[in-house]
Amino acid sequence: MATSKVNAEYNEINENRWLISILNTGAKSGGHSILVLEGIERVATSVFPQPFIIQYDIRAVADTADDSSFGNHKGHISEIRIFDSRDPLSRERDYTPFPSRSDYCEDIDRARAMMASIAKDKREIEQEGKHVPYQFFGEKGLFSQRGAGQNCTGWCIDKMVIAGIDVHGLTKPKIAASSLSRCVIL
Repeated sequence: MATSKVNAEYNEINENRWLISILNTGAKSGGHSILVLEGIERVATSVFPQPFIIQYDIRAVADTADDSSFGNHKGHISEIRIFDSRDPLSRERDYTPFPSRSDYCEDIDRARAMMASIAKDKREIEQEGKHVPYQFFGEKGLFSQRGAGQNCTGWCIDKMVIAGIDVHGLTKPKIAASSLSRCVIL
């Protein structure tokens, strides 16, 4: 078993129980959400199962700067970044300063389906030129336009659903108002 590098409260990560977390990595304009998957798997080069961490996040570009949308800039997802600890070129990341919401994924096949979905999206966007709409406030924001795309938080939550995570009422983790403390406000 391993303890999460994202959220130390979760200390039962193993080959059959992975952890999926949504993190808020910024303090300005509500921050930026990323998705982090932590697990353990057997590899051919080791007798012992090896832990891994994969970070997924999107980048978007604005197509419009419509002032009538109250800052809800619309555009499209231009890149899906994947940082995988199993890649020798990937540097280790420190996730401890960022507030997170985490949940165990008991069905590893569903977690792998989420990973495959992200890989498919990445290929379609970056290699095939697929246009995936994006809007700053996401689908559920006050000034959002329905059908005009998700934001980074909505994208992460959509992927968590594929993994079988109960996302009812899940939102981006908030950064505390205090400059001394960066904790989750529930």
